[in-house]
Amino acid sequence: MRQAVMEGSDGEVLEWLETGAADVAVLAAGPPLAGLTARTLAADRMLAVLPSGHPLGVRVSVPVEELARHPFIMSSGGCEPLITALAEAAGASLKCHYRVRETGTILAMVAEGLGVSVVPELSLPAQVTGVHAVPLDPAAARTVLLTLPPDPLPTAIAFAHLATPGDDVPGRPPHRDARLSGRPASQGRPSP
Repeated sequence: MRQAVMEGSDGEVLEWLETGAADVAVLAAGPPLAGLTARTLAADRMLAVLPSGHPLGVRVSVPVEELARHPFIMSSGGCEPLITALAEAAGASLKCHYRVRETGTILAMVAEGLGVSVVPELSLPAQVTGVHAVPLDPAAARTVLLTLPPDPLPTAIAFAHLATPGDDVPGRPPHRDARLSGRPASQGRPSP
């Protein structure tokens, strides 16, 4: 058995899963993708990221409409539809000054005071200098899924059993609907 972790855009990861370049993918729940079997890995809390010393950083939580009053750095790595939906639900229009794919770049730009952003908690490094993360109000999360192709290899099924015990995979009676839908986020570690 050979193991490699690959990271790519939403479209790339889905293509790798469909073509067999990847046997397992980590996806964020979203619009339906036919034929894929998915198991929940985690609920990934969405956080506002602010420059250290930002006035909103002293709050316990931050409404999206407050973020909309500041220059916004939009994640183009997969979370843009969720962030946009959060803003629309709040009746806010984000002032997107930048669109950035990599979380590290978003955090560096926020640390430099170029704007504020929203990122998934699991994408944050353990230590971030110059940035303060605050939960959103109301709380928001994305569901991270471990996803298998329509005809998974036995090793992929075994990995899914180990990674998400008690959930549904081919070869085990479903714990809940085995045909969950997912939207690709990344292979390996979820991207923003």
